[in-house]
Amino acid sequence: MLLSIQVVQDFRLRNQVRERFVEKLAFSAKSVSVNLGVTLQRNEETMLAGLGAAKIYMDQMVQQIYMPDDTFRYYILWKQYDFAQEVIANGYMSTSYVQMNLTEILEKSQEAGQITAEDFEYLNQTKLAMDELYQSLTKEDGSLRKEAIHTDYFSECFRRFKEKIYPL
Repeated sequence: MLLSIQVVQDFRLRNQVRERFVEKLAFSAKSVSVNLGVTLQRNEETMLAGLGAAKIYMDQMVQQIYMPDDTFRYYILWKQYDFAQEVIANGYMSTSYVQMNLTEILEKSQEAGQITAEDFEYLNQTKLAMDELYQSLTKEDGSLRKEAIHTDYFSECFRRFKEKIYPL
């Protein structure tokens, strides 16, 4: 009897950690997308602010993925020993790449006072990739998809994200 109670509690704890981890990443993806949308409107008053906010949320997303306590708990409690490699290979590398590009575009735009057409194209592609990532993790009402907390589905979402953001 006690063993079955422990198993149920362990299962609930793993699900709570998974949900929290994925919800935070989905929120960050949505926040990056919304702020890139502000930048893409090309309003001179809000363009740099939108890009700066997108970069802040991107920094947050990278930090969430880069092996903080949630990732370790997610990895260990799921008992999915290949998950950490998936997070590092697909999640961290992809988000770090976007973070690096957003930083570069923000610095160039602050120095030059404008964003180039090439940069706008990259920002648009990144926004679309973030939208797709968010939509793959959440339902239309914004709640988390049931399957989003499963390792295979979550990893597949980041594989698709990686394909969208890396140049061919």
